[in-house]
Amino acid sequence: MKRKLKPDARPIKKKPYRLNLKYKEKVKQELDKMLEAGVIFPVEESKWISPMVIQPKKLGEIRICLDLRGLNAACVHNPFPTPFTDEVLENVGGKEVYSFIDGFSGYHQVRIAEEDKTKTTFEIEWGCFSYNVMPFGLKNAPAGIGSPLCLGQLQVLMLLLVMLQVLLVLALVLVPLMVLVLSLVLLLALLVVVLDQAIKLISMLLVLLQQLLMLIYKMLLRLDLRLDLDQRTLKRVLNQLNQLVYLYLSLLMLLGMLIAMPLLLPLWLGLDMDQRLKQLNLLGV
Repeated sequence: MKRKLKPDARPIKKKPYRLNLKYKEKVKQELDKMLEAGVIFPVEESKWISPMVIQPKKLGEIRICLDLRGLNAACVHNPFPTPFTDEVLENVGGKEVYSFIDGFSGYHQVRIAEEDKTKTTFEIEWGCFSYNVMPFGLKNAPAGIGSPLCLGQLQVLMLLLVMLQVLLVLALVLVPLMVLVLSLVLLLALLVVVLDQAIKLISMLLVLLQQLLMLIYKMLLRLDLRLDLDQRTLKRVLNQLNQLVYLYLSLLMLLGMLIAMPLLLPLWLGLDMDQRLKQLNLLGV
């Protein structure tokens, strides 16, 4: 993503804010994690320097942000509209089953153009660092995430997820083998989209499994009301379906590993140990 500056924009350098001593060790640990994950990289000098800001999170964790008001004032506004909250709520209201995916570190999914990386430089006692990816607080970040260039591939991803879950529901009433084959094709297409866009999803299979079990539970409750099944029969059916779901997902995971390993193993063996640790960190391992 490129940063378009105003014609009269001039580089701005700001002194770093005073760091609270109680956050010092946590800041150093967070910086090390960001360096290993490739979120930031060290630089010797930059015309643009913004002060670092610490934002406390739950459970005593912290988030490293930047005070980018100087850079934001120099950036040209992106007119791409962001969705209104009430419109989003109206679209999802009144439904019984909801599906979602959780991206890893939101804005960090979007990489910054090479010539604009040094504009996100911040200074601290351990050196100067710039962002490889979009930092929190950067102007036009919501518009950039929602722009057609970025959103187009995400819409394809969501369509594949919807189609996959529809097939999982149909598998309860149609020929399981046919639906299984179609689901595998969709999963492979989903994997291609995810790898192509470098979209890191948090525990996607676990989320889909949870949603599927909730859907099956709702369907069985309706079936119980229609056929007046006793609790013992309902429990037996639930256990059988639960075993089928785990078997189904185990087969999908096994097939995915068999397909991915021949492709990824040569690349993995060609990396040194530091690069391997970096890739594992990116995957959240």
